[in-house]
Amino acid sequence: MGTPNFPIAQFYDIPAQSVTDAVNLLIVELNALFVQGGIAPTPGTLVTQKQFRTWLAANGAPLYIYTVDQAVPSDIASPINIQWNHSNTMIQGDALYNFIQSTLGFTNGQMLLAFLAMGAYTP
Repeated sequence: MGTPNFPIAQFYDIPAQSVTDAVNLLIVELNALFVQGGIAPTPGTLVTQKQFRTWLAANGAPLYIYTVDQAVPSDIASPINIQWNHSNTMIQGDALYNFIQSTLGFTNGQMLLAFLAMGAYTP
């Protein structure tokens, strides 16, 4: 019996050991479909790469962006590395959101306020 795969997108499968990554990918894809279809996600649930990196650079004197960048795993196959270096968005509660919260030591409330503040930056 081989390792089961979870078909999340039409042309690729996610190995069973990364179900969390599969769910996060599905959330990203659904949000993209909503935006393409003219249905915007709830305010505060999605920020662009530019918005969250600009916020990180502008806050924390600007140590936040360096702290997060240095904490990102160097393994190019790491889901966090891929999302940090190649994604267009970050969604509230996704793997990168949780990674940044953990890395910066933010409480849930602090991260939510930071995320909402990120959304105020020009996309």
